[in-house]
Amino acid sequence: MILVKFGGSVITNKGKECAFRSKTTKRLIKELCNYYDELTYRSEHESENTPRSNNQNGFKLILVHGAGSFGHILAKKFELHQGYNAKKEGQIIGLSKVHRDVRDLDLRIMNMLLSFRMPVISIPPMTVLRNKNNNFKFMDPDIFEKALDMHCLPMTFGDVVPDEKLKFSICSGDTLIQQLTKVFKPSRVIFVTDVDGLFTSNPHLKETDAKLISNLTEGSFNSAITNQNINPDVTGGIYQKSKIAIELAKQGIVSYIINGNVPGRFGSALRGHDVVGTVAK
Repeated sequence: MILVKFGGSVITNKGKECAFRSKTTKRLIKELCNYYDELTYRSEHESENTPRSNNQNGFKLILVHGAGSFGHILAKKFELHQGYNAKKEGQIIGLSKVHRDVRDLDLRIMNMLLSFRMPVISIPPMTVLRNKNNNFKFMDPDIFEKALDMHCLPMTFGDVVPDEKLKFSICSGDTLIQQLTKVFKPSRVIFVTDVDGLFTSNPHLKETDAKLISNLTEGSFNSAITNQNINPDVTGGIYQKSKIAIELAKQGIVSYIINGNVPGRFGSALRGHDVVGTVAK
């Protein structure tokens, strides 16, 4: 089992509202399908209508994607991560717009997967997950298990979810990855982002001596400056991914943080190869 997170930073332009990076996303999906074909020994002479399927000949994967500019910009504007505020003008309409936009992004990715004949089942976190005071409270994994049993690819995404104390709050894709690992015990987790991994300082800044942290430990994590996001992000960015990766390493799960803008790197990580990036073991 592999869990994959397509970060919003790589599948969208996080600086522009609802800007989908279709070429990059399509390439990442193609790398995923090439790995599937290699693992399952698909013949080049198979019919174009022959579907790929999850849980076949050792292929078992769950895909999570971030919201990127389809979620973070409006979520920050309407303070959705802080819960219901009767004094915040337009907040409820803003909630609905964010939910619509992330579903739009999800549908675009779903259509791409289907164009590669990968049967995908979309699982909105609104239907299976609850927060309490902007923290994860509960998730029902049954639908994910059912989708896998049907040989489909379960896919979920960061979204607004019900909150037992705040009425609503945000559940990030990273939180979904964290909770799914507890249920499915994957052999590895791959965070696909727009940078090579965790750096000692923000690599996006013009003047920087940022150095890549190849092997992530608690010590290297604590020494890194990871809270300098350029674009709006209400869920923690690279800091949260690195924190989760360290916790997963303690459970014996290998995590990669890699740059999805570099062709072939995601495919190499799927195969368990050594790649440029940050690895937590």
